[in-house]
Amino acid sequence: MNTDSIAGLLTEAQHKRRALGLPNAATNAYRLVHAEADGIEGLTVDVYDRFLVASLYTEEYGEREQGWVRELATLDFAGVYVKRRPRQANELAEGERRERAPEQAVLGVSAPASLVVMENGVPFEVRLGDGLSTGLFLDQRDNRARVMAFAPGKSVLNLFAYTCGFGAVAAASSASHTVNVDIARNALERGRRNYELTGNTGEAHTFLARDVFETLPKLAKREQRFDLVILDPPSYASTRRGRFSVERDYPELATIAIRLVAEGGSLLACLNHHKLDQRALALALDKAVSSAGNSASRPVRELEFVPPPADHEPLRGRIPHLKSAWIRF
Repeated sequence: MNTDSIAGLLTEAQHKRRALGLPNAATNAYRLVHAEADGIEGLTVDVYDRFLVASLYTEEYGEREQGWVRELATLDFAGVYVKRRPRQANELAEGERRERAPEQAVLGVSAPASLVVMENGVPFEVRLGDGLSTGLFLDQRDNRARVMAFAPGKSVLNLFAYTCGFGAVAAASSASHTVNVDIARNALERGRRNYELTGNTGEAHTFLARDVFETLPKLAKREQRFDLVILDPPSYASTRRGRFSVERDYPELATIAIRLVAEGGSLLACLNHHKLDQRALALALDKAVSSAGNSASRPVRELEFVPPPADHEPLRGRIPHLKSAWIRF
């Protein structure tokens, strides 16, 4: 693929995003290039205000990939970051992680270490040079918008909260209280800052640096219930009781999460695994609902599967990375 064709594809991608209304006054963080969906296999490009983050899903950083980055630098952005994605990010040594994701922009100027971007009118802190992740998963934008619409006056339990994106938008939308649970204390501290950016602090919003797998049974035993439970686990995780895998353990995890949903409440269940499709999520949730004992006492009123945002258009013939289902009881 030559330089002219890359330039043309980037221009076309910009036109497509403008047709989607991106960027706009309320949102300046979105996906500009989504690999084959925009004609460039092995490349995704995310916009964070005035900066680009290019993720390379290739084993090399050769002339082709460098050409992509050079073309990105011709667009009207301040700087370009590069992240070379491995097949298994959780197996990287720290030195290789830094090599694959330099702290500074490779072209142009670097962003502040802590950059504030906007999504649907809500501010978020991102760190573009902090490893392979920035702190905000852009493919969850539409789900966060749904949480905002649901949250006023409601209680929200945000599991595997990471930097508390779901909790922050719920708080910004006047949720009665929110609970964020994640074993990574540093991620939760960044989540606190997201809350502070929205002006929502205080006892109504809590942050539990605990193992979700240990915390869920304790909440269930205390008969705590929430109007909305958000379940967005990693594909793999190490716990005190062993290795968690969504392929094997999602139904059991979802079962306990469902038991924490209040009467008339909802569960947002997400699955991020490239080998598991929407049908796999449906089967896991069906098993979880049955195991939770909800079929008779609290029947499912509605099960709705929702696609990723339009700037994350599923690749033809491929399983979308993000699968999401809303269950209303």
